[in-house]
Amino acid sequence: MKYYIGIDLGGTNVRTLLVDENGESYSEVKGPTECQNGPDYVCDKIIKQIESLDTSVCGGLQGVEGIGIGAPGPVDTELGIMIMASNLPGFENYPICHKLKEKFGLPTFIDNDANVAGLAEAILGAGKDYKTNYFITCSTGVGGAFVVDKKLVSGGRGHAGEIGNMILVPGGYKQG
Repeated sequence: MKYYIGIDLGGTNVRTLLVDENGESYSEVKGPTECQNGPDYVCDKIIKQIESLDTSVCGGLQGVEGIGIGAPGPVDTELGIMIMASNLPGFENYPICHKLKEKFGLPTFIDNDANVAGLAEAILGAGKDYKTNYFITCSTGVGGAFVVDKKLVSGGRGHAGEIGNMILVPGGYKQG
């Protein structure tokens, strides 16, 4: 069995979870993000959450295959950074993946939170029996993910399935 650590990094809360390859969860730690204290503070909080997970089912952190982060807004999945972080001030270009990889020695990845949620839903959830899936999230913001054959369709710049910041009313206001 393979085990992974998943992090849901939001402007209000941060959640850290130990899961297996089938989506079964074993341990969860959550708390307020407190983003007003800056990205180093939040990263330290995530590190403490990871360290406080009960990883006995996989023999400790050495039994974990990797760390995945879902973050709001556009991200650069290759560099492991957030491109824009309107509800996480200071996180633009912050090397969160590098810091977690350096601390734990595990492969660490980041993607848009709607993308990772959509992919999980397509692989393990309500969309698992379908070839194509479109996932919409409505939370602090609105996001979307398009999944075909259990693979995220990201496009050339990583935003192919995104629906946030759409004008829904003709002549309506467009956000910055």
